[in-house]
Amino acid sequence: MNLRFAGAVTALAAVALFGAVGCSNSEEASDTAGTTPSVVQTQGLESAKAQEILRTLLDPATTPQAAAALVDSTDASWGEKVHGFAQSASRGGYTPDKFTVKSVAAQGADKAVAQVEVASPHAPGPVTVPYTFNQVNGTWKLSAESAEALVGMGAAHSHH
Repeated sequence: MNLRFAGAVTALAAVALFGAVGCSNSEEASDTAGTTPSVVQTQGLESAKAQEILRTLLDPATTPQAAAALVDSTDASWGEKVHGFAQSASRGGYTPDKFTVKSVAAQGADKAVAQVEVASPHAPGPVTVPYTFNQVNGTWKLSAESAEALVGMGAAHSHH
């Protein structure tokens, strides 16, 4: 089963990497069309904060309520979804320490993309996956799209 989970992570990483580069919603297109994201972090998300948010979400000990508060969505069910993923991921060897933020690029004042290295316990080398964070009322949160990508890894694992 762990190999299937590893395959799901690798597949998701590839989809997330190429999907994030190749596709954007109309809001993103208007903000970033023809520009390269800046790595300047003035009032932006710092790598340490992105790491803290991500590892808190991936910690199976984090309550669903606390997890929901770290996702940019008004849908409180994200807490249960992310919590369930964290439990499943940890059982598969994908503990919070396997996810390491390598860099953060600002995309405007309230959006940033973190490049996260995921070290697979089942593969020889790590895979880098982009995760988007949004600043909401002064607080950085994982975007609902990135939370969906995380939960999707667990869903891909459970369907195989």
